[in-house]
Amino acid sequence: MAPTPVHPAQTDEHYLGWLPPNFKPKTLEGIAVVERYWRKYCIQSNEDYVDFLLLEDPTIYMNFFDWMFKTSRKKLLQSYDEYWRRLCQYFELFARRRVGENARQQIRRSAITGTRPGVLLPQDTSSPGNPVLGKHKRDDTFQSDLPKHISLKDLPDSVCYRDIELFYLKDLQSKRDVLCAIIEFRNLKGRPEGADGTKFFMHGDYQLAYCPIAQIIAFAFRDGAFANADLTPELIWRLRVPRGSSSLPLRWKPEVLNVPLLRRLERTPYGYRLDGSLPMTYDSSRQALKELGRDARFEDDIGHYNYRRWTANEVNKNFTSQERQRVLGQSGDAVFEKHYQSQFIARDLQHVVLLRPSQEGL
Repeated sequence: MAPTPVHPAQTDEHYLGWLPPNFKPKTLEGIAVVERYWRKYCIQSNEDYVDFLLLEDPTIYMNFFDWMFKTSRKKLLQSYDEYWRRLCQYFELFARRRVGENARQQIRRSAITGTRPGVLLPQDTSSPGNPVLGKHKRDDTFQSDLPKHISLKDLPDSVCYRDIELFYLKDLQSKRDVLCAIIEFRNLKGRPEGADGTKFFMHGDYQLAYCPIAQIIAFAFRDGAFANADLTPELIWRLRVPRGSSSLPLRWKPEVLNVPLLRRLERTPYGYRLDGSLPMTYDSSRQALKELGRDARFEDDIGHYNYRRWTANEVNKNFTSQERQRVLGQSGDAVFEKHYQSQFIARDLQHVVLLRPSQEGL
C-alpha cells in the first residue's frame, strides 16, 4: 500500500509545525477499532481510505456506520457517539484539523432522530486480547496509521530533547529576533512520576551565565542533535525569522528525542567519558553544587534546595498564589509558608507602628 500522503499545514496549526497527538492507550484502542472497520469498508467500496475519509461527506460516514453495524457481531465500543468521536480523531490525524461543523451537525441529527443507527448497548470488553473483529480474524500484516503512545514512565527522569521546543521568535517591540525555548518538566517535585508536566518559557540573555538557551545550544552541538546538519555555532546566532512568519523552529533529529541533556560521567582509564543515554544522578549533581559553593568561599554548602527556595520566594513576590503553586508543583500554600517563605521581614515596622520616618531604602 502506498505511504500516507503528508498534507499541507493548516493556518491554525502550532507555530512550530504540526505535532501528532500523544493519545492515551485507551483512546488509541478505540481509534484502532474504527480504523480497522474503516479500512475494510474502503476496500469493499474500492476507495482509497485516506481520500475517502477526507471528503468530509456526512452521507459517506453514515453509510459506513450502517455497514459496520450490520456486518459486525461484536460492538467493541460503548455507543454510536463513541464510534463517531473515534472516527473524528482518526480524521484529524490526516486532515490536521477538526471535522467540519456541517458534518458534525448531520451526524448528530441522525443520532437524535433515529434515522441512522442510534446508541449501542454496552458490551463486555473485558477481553481486549480477543483477536476477533466482527466475523473476521484480524490480519497480522495490517499496518496502522495511528501514532504510538509514548509513556512518560519509559522516558528518563530528566529533561530530554523531546521536552524542549527551540525556536526563534520575532519580538515586535524591539524588532529583533530572539532565540527562545519552551521546556516541559515532567517530574516536578511533589508530583507522581508520569504526571503531566509544566511548561516554562525561556529566552536568550546577553549575560551568558544566566542564559539557559546558550547551555541548551552547547549541549545540542555536543550531541549533534540538530536536524539541520548545516548549522554551526557561528551560524545559529545569525538566523532570522522569515518574512511573513512569527517564528523559526529549530528541530531535533528523531534519534535524539529521548536522550537526556544532562548525562552521567563515567571514569575510564583514559579519563572521564560521557554516557550516551543515562541521565546524571541526583547525587553527582548535588556534589557538583557543593564543590562550586566551596570554590566560591560560601559559608555553607549549597544544594538544589537553595535554588528552589530562592526561586519560590522571588516567584511569590511577582506571581499569584496559584501561579506559584504551579511553578513549584505544590497543591496549596501550607508547604510554601512552612518551608520556603523567608523568615526575614524586610519592611520598616517602626514606620508602620511607631509612625517614625520611613527608612524602607535601607
